[in-house]
Amino acid sequence: MAPIWVIPAILLLAAVSVPAAFGSAITLDTIPDSAAFGEIVTLSGTLLLDGYNPEGAIVYIQDEDTLNPDDLLASAYVDSSGRFNTYWIVEDVDFDDTIEIQAVFEGNALHDRLASPIQEIRVYHDPLAPSPSPIGSDGYMDLYYSLNLEKAPRVLIAPSPDSYDDVRMHIIPVQEGIIHLTAMLEREYEEGIWDVSFEILDRGRLFASEEPDVIVTIVTDKEDPKCGKDYSGVAWPDSSVKPIQARVCSLEGSTNADISATAAHEFIHAIGVGHTFNIAGDMMCSVEDDVPTCGGLGSKSNTPSDLNLAAIVAAYGTDGFQNPNNKINSGQILTLDDYRGQTYRWPSSGPDTLTSAVYTGEIYTDQTRYVPGQTVLVDGFYWESYSGPSSIVITGPYGSVVGELEIDVVDDFFFTHVAGYHLPGIYNVWLHDSSGTPVTSTEFYVVDGATSTIYDAFIYTDYYVYSPGLDILIDGFYWGSYDGPSTITVVDQYGYLADEIYVNVVEDFFAAETAGHRLPGPYLIWLHDARGELVASTAFHIADLASLDATSIYGGSIYTEFITYSPGEAVIADISYWDAHYEQSVIEVWDPDGYAVQDLRIDSAVSSTNLGRYYQPGAYTVLLYDRFGDLVSSSGFRVVDTAEASLYDGYVYTDYSLYYPGEVIEIDGFYWGSYDGPSTIVVVDPEGYVVDEISVDVIGDFFETVTWGHYLPGAYTIWLYDSQGEFVSSTAFHVVSEDEIE
Repeated sequence: MAPIWVIPAILLLAAVSVPAAFGSAITLDTIPDSAAFGEIVTLSGTLLLDGYNPEGAIVYIQDEDTLNPDDLLASAYVDSSGRFNTYWIVEDVDFDDTIEIQAVFEGNALHDRLASPIQEIRVYHDPLAPSPSPIGSDGYMDLYYSLNLEKAPRVLIAPSPDSYDDVRMHIIPVQEGIIHLTAMLEREYEEGIWDVSFEILDRGRLFASEEPDVIVTIVTDKEDPKCGKDYSGVAWPDSSVKPIQARVCSLEGSTNADISATAAHEFIHAIGVGHTFNIAGDMMCSVEDDVPTCGGLGSKSNTPSDLNLAAIVAAYGTDGFQNPNNKINSGQILTLDDYRGQTYRWPSSGPDTLTSAVYTGEIYTDQTRYVPGQTVLVDGFYWESYSGPSSIVITGPYGSVVGELEIDVVDDFFFTHVAGYHLPGIYNVWLHDSSGTPVTSTEFYVVDGATSTIYDAFIYTDYYVYSPGLDILIDGFYWGSYDGPSTITVVDQYGYLADEIYVNVVEDFFAAETAGHRLPGPYLIWLHDARGELVASTAFHIADLASLDATSIYGGSIYTEFITYSPGEAVIADISYWDAHYEQSVIEVWDPDGYAVQDLRIDSAVSSTNLGRYYQPGAYTVLLYDRFGDLVSSSGFRVVDTAEASLYDGYVYTDYSLYYPGEVIEIDGFYWGSYDGPSTIVVVDPEGYVVDEISVDVIGDFFETVTWGHYLPGAYTIWLYDSQGEFVSSTAFHVVSEDEIE
């Protein structure tokens, strides 16, 4: 459903705002005039994006400094109604004890930068505020809370937009620090599910795909003057408001190990576990109210201790992060005696503990790590004598079920295989007995664009969203020592090679440029080393000209009959206006080099027209203008290179071009020549991931099949391959968003 920009009665606070261009604006609800150090201040407001759903946008709360870089106070996630809600635990960030607070939405090529008017808050010391003090001299850890988690906790890693180039090298170490922590939990408490899913805000990316439980911002001492002086990271544990705030300082001279340890430390705080007291050198030792919680701060460990892991288990149970979790009371602690006596080690109560009343068994995958799309082999056995039906259930990085297979167990053993997955992250594989009760589980990991290459690298673009035809700067580096040749490949949303660039890596770094991309949609960039192995990948997005520059007072659309055409094939376009339009319209066609090659004037009564025949391979852009010369809509098509074609010529199509989320999609097609035999249909989602792969039998030149379960809004591509794996034909369909349904 489309968002309705009305603030509910309960939120009718005295808000201040200044409308931005094109109806976009950000507001910050009125904050208190003053607050004591250590007090929690709620920061909420509203984000409006003209013509766009703001859900998933990340808003930054800053202390605006005129002469110095702005201090980052907190980050917030915007919900589907445009509201955001976060918190700040008051600290001293200005010399004059007056903080100028504003909410900021960082812009890109598609959205303007927005900032709310400044509000001032005076901060002060409360002489009556209690100061916590360690309890005795025995070792212990503070416990704050356990989170209510219906699925694996989600962590959003948000590099500071103002210092992205300075902090980007620490994105992976932050993630690895948390992964290392969960790996230790899995090894020590193997009966539990300790998955954590991650999302990273790359340069220019303004939106998260789902609300995170924890947001980890990476900053320099420019955004946080206390970085490197008072701490190397900080978290503000508060389970009442999500996402929970954590911060890692990217400091000059910090090693990746230091960054990873800091990330693990702050993540432990964010999930509800406090500092260690009276145990010298423990990773969770720190300073509270200027007093060290234990000795040895200068040489404390970079690795979580057994007590640190035990404190997490005391909050969440031995069965892992997901509900049900244990109730933690304020002031609760875990002592060394609790740890030694194992009194903390209980599963959290509830129906989803991993037990089968009758059977026990084992389940395995042939590998623990897979590249995207690689087939996963699953086998296992029952300890008891058993033959008959069972099922395997696979959950993805976000906790949702991504696969369910019925299997036959013969003489206690079973074996099957699963088509590969493309979303990076941890997958859990569950064995269920014939009654549907879980018996045992294992897990595997799909890596992010990595193969068996001996090198590890990072590649990125200067922005995420570009206007058609703009120059796109590509930079990157190798983590290990590497000088020599590499190849950068750019692929458009239909799977066609859009650019191939050869670069020389000098002292681990490289830079390149690609341009001339005009077809709207996502593009993938792959980096291959000198052996041709995939090392790293990233993506960028070419914006629809209509969404960027549409100035017409009339709403409308223009689509070509097909997405791909053979050279010389007639291109037919369908035109529709959503409002009454009684005058002439103009259609322009731009070729792959960005030149206008067609200029048609059509009558308002025309709903379909021939755009002509085109021979140059590549992406073409189609523009529809109203009678005033204002842009109404745009689309694109591609002329294929005949060298890319299979020995066979064919045609694939869907029964409609637009579908509701989850709707069944009928796919039909035929071969022009005489062909009977196997073919493969591949469905790729708007983000470039393979979401379905279907084997079909072609009989009498014809074939048909279905695909379903596609919920992500946007353009999906269907590719048809012959029995040799050669590309034959393609088409596309569109899954509408809730806004479009409305």
